[in-house]
Amino acid sequence: MVLSVILNPFVELNLKTKKLNYGETNLVDVKDKIAGGRGINASRVIKKIGGDVTALSIIGEKNGEFIKDSLKEENVDFVYVLSDEENPLHLKIFDERGIETDIIESDPIVSPVDIKRFEDKFREIVENYSVILFTDRTPNGICYDIFKHLITIAKDRNKITILDAKNDFLKEGLKGEPTISRIDKSDFDNLTGSSFVSIIKRFKSYNGSKPEYFLIHIDKNNLIFNYEDKYYNILSKEIPGDISDSLVKDIFDGVLTYYLDNGKDIYDSIQLAFFASLKSDINNILIPKSMADVYKEVIIREI
Repeated sequence: MVLSVILNPFVELNLKTKKLNYGETNLVDVKDKIAGGRGINASRVIKKIGGDVTALSIIGEKNGEFIKDSLKEENVDFVYVLSDEENPLHLKIFDERGIETDIIESDPIVSPVDIKRFEDKFREIVENYSVILFTDRTPNGICYDIFKHLITIAKDRNKITILDAKNDFLKEGLKGEPTISRIDKSDFDNLTGSSFVSIIKRFKSYNGSKPEYFLIHIDKNNLIFNYEDKYYNILSKEIPGDISDSLVKDIFDGVLTYYLDNGKDIYDSIQLAFFASLKSDINNILIPKSMADVYKEVIIREI
């Protein structure tokens, strides 16, 4: 079973307009209203492909009630701590050309009491799960070492831990030495210092706090990772469709977590997740029938 830890879910409202005119009144059609966030989407993916997942979060009353009801409709088990602060609203406005404009409400400020109650709930239920997925983003008021603390609790119970975070939450979270960390190239550059030295050389020589397996997305169709003292690059043979970078990584996290929870080898799980992330959308997850199907679509090489 998978526990998906989501510290700051939001309500996502997708709007469509012919043309977005700044400084004027714009007429829009509501496409959909859903619970949003990387951990939420990863949980959806796990559920859609037959996995057993529980989402754990901090929610407010009004938007939190919507998030809870939305996940219930999708048959995603949901455990939560109730806060006085409201979950943010995220507006996505698409014009007829497909150009997206995002308007994001400021993140809430959670209290030390909320954080303590959340940690207590995590301790209470973590024993019931084999794989724990931690995803950014985080509300205000939370210390940078929150992921490190939670990862340590999970590791003490011999759980597989996956961290997908950014900035200082990533830096501190890595000190907990999670099993896996999926990060973007920009975040790895922040860890190592972007320079004329290639990312592959920096990856091989990196000696800071790190997970057992580092998965670095150069872009959505280009990933490097380490496995058994070797380093690999996996690439798509074709240019991927117009799915957003963010959704690619949501799907990747979900499929990777699903396979690890089902006892799949990490090397194969990475390739299966990479394949699915480029061939799927959030409502239709394409799972290959065999590794042979994966190799028809991707190239993997030692670097």
